[in-house]
Amino acid sequence: MFPRVCFSGIAPLRVASQRQLNRKLKHPATLRKLARQPAAPEVVRTLKYEPSYVPEKVSFNGWSPARAEGPLEGVPFSVKRTSTGLQLPVYRDYRNGRTRIITIVRRYDGNEKELRDELSTVCDGSPVISRPGRLEVVGDYSTKIKQYLTGLGF
Repeated sequence: MFPRVCFSGIAPLRVASQRQLNRKLKHPATLRKLARQPAAPEVVRTLKYEPSYVPEKVSFNGWSPARAEGPLEGVPFSVKRTSTGLQLPVYRDYRNGRTRIITIVRRYDGNEKELRDELSTVCDGSPVISRPGRLEVVGDYSTKIKQYLTGLGF
């Protein structure tokens, strides 16, 4: 007779349209509720090691030469460039069907905690996760990190 259809009991998630979101978010009651909430205080994070080196040229792919005298004095960590191409070892990793971007920093030595704190400050407070042999920053911050490391002379 009729074919039997078996459902797993899990309905697909409904996605609200932009019109529905605007009706909810721009509703006077929602606006009053947001106005009553106290504003979060702005936390200004300062870098412990300020970059001072500015390269004379930066190529189209982001490569720039390292400082001739070496990295700045007093920096407790170092980042080695790759042997082929002399690039900074900062990479993007796309996950979850290319919907989530992770920035990866490799080839570092020295004080890992200091580097993690500095990267978190450079990346606007994003969490930095320590994995074996690499540091992962949630978000696409590869250009900011490359500029910072180049400014330190690496």
